[in-house]
Amino acid sequence: MNHGRTRTILIADDDSAITTAISVRLASEGHRCIVARSGAEALGCFDRESPDLVICDLHMPDGDGATLAECIRATSSVPIILISGVREVFRRRLRRIADVTFLRKPFLTSDLLQVVDAALVASRSTMHPA
Repeated sequence: MNHGRTRTILIADDDSAITTAISVRLASEGHRCIVARSGAEALGCFDRESPDLVICDLHMPDGDGATLAECIRATSSVPIILISGVREVFRRRLRRIADVTFLRKPFLTSDLLQVVDAALVASRSTMHPA
C-alpha cells in the first residue's frame, strides 16, 4: 500500500537472498530500495540518501544493526525495523534505542509489508500532522 509517493527504503543485511527478496517485494509496492551489506555501508547510505525507512538485520559485519540504529537515532527519527532470528543477545541495547520495531526472522512478506506500511504512515503523520 503506497500512500501517494515513492518512499526510499534502506535495507541492510549481509544475506543477499534476504535483501533481494525484501527489495523486490517493496519495489513492487512502489518503493525505491537501497541495499547495504554491512552496518558501516548502511550508515554511509543513510547519510547520502536520507531514506524514509530503514530495515536492518541485527547481525552484520562492520557494525551490527543495534549500532546502526543507535547512530541513526543520534540524528534522526526515521522509522527503523530491525530483523533477526535472534534478539536475546541485543535485548538490553534494544531497550535503550527509541522507536524501533523488531520483526523476527523468518517472517511472512505480508507481515513485513504491514509493519513497513504502519511505520511509514506513523512517520508521515508525525511529520505532517492533520
